[in-house]
Amino acid sequence: MEIADKEIYLSPGPTFPAPQSPWTLSHEIILPLWKVWPSKNRFFLNGRIMIGPKEDQKYLLCTWALLASVSIFYFIFISPYLWITISPILPIIAMYCFLSSMVFIWLTTTTEPGIIPKKPVWEVIGTVPEEFTEAVLISQPNRGYKYCPTCKIYRPPRSHHCKNCGNCVEDFDHHCRFLDNCIGKRNYRWFMSSVFSSISLGVTEITGFLFFLFYNVGEDHSRRSLIEDGPTIICIVVIITLFSLIITVFVSILCIFHMTLCITGESTKERIKGIKAESKRSCCRKKRSYFDRMMLLNSAQIRNIVDEYPPNSV
Repeated sequence: MEIADKEIYLSPGPTFPAPQSPWTLSHEIILPLWKVWPSKNRFFLNGRIMIGPKEDQKYLLCTWALLASVSIFYFIFISPYLWITISPILPIIAMYCFLSSMVFIWLTTTTEPGIIPKKPVWEVIGTVPEEFTEAVLISQPNRGYKYCPTCKIYRPPRSHHCKNCGNCVEDFDHHCRFLDNCIGKRNYRWFMSSVFSSISLGVTEITGFLFFLFYNVGEDHSRRSLIEDGPTIICIVVIITLFSLIITVFVSILCIFHMTLCITGESTKERIKGIKAESKRSCCRKKRSYFDRMMLLNSAQIRNIVDEYPPNSV
């Protein structure tokens, strides 16, 4: 018995488009540069605020918590007694130093430290300047220019690649985890200002604590303060005083170290690594940023960056 061969036709099933990466651009879109910035920096308020990597967030919060907690205790419980018994000058100076410390820490954290853009960013801005290309080795030989394989540029002397942020930073000093930013050419002056103001705040508050503990010993502080006398509150004030003293001494040592660096024109990295620089660094030099993070990019420019540095790869 023979069975005739029959052709079997299968109706085509539904077709589905191939999965696409969120960065596969099938139509023209416009994004600001900060949206596709190829590093570990974080941006807030639509790119207006730029800070360091998320890994340093807990250290930055620790800095703000220490600064605020001691000062709040001082202003609520110690300042009223000092204002009436000693002089209003001490609380006023302490408030000035506190506000100055807050402002300078904020400026250090949010000021772009002198980042040298990566090669694809230069290309979307316009063109890579000669000072960051191989041509600089011919025009300025033996000047210490080094190639950065991550950023794909030739970085100038005294510039270094920060592994924490993923950027090459001009006049790189160090990466400060407690301020969540690199310290470089554009924010070093704010860093030193925050150090000076923090020391002033610590000295002023410690002076107030000592007056509270030892001025007119035996006097009932509760009549001129918001706290009642007792061994518990005295122990708390002593502990806070010792804690403030330790922090102030540490920051003072840091200040002395950086003052010597300003005098010698060195950076922290150069001092630790024993690197000899040909020229001295200017601690208070002002310089414009190399890029505008609010610059709008088209699809081709966005693709040029994300193809070279895919999101979450830096």
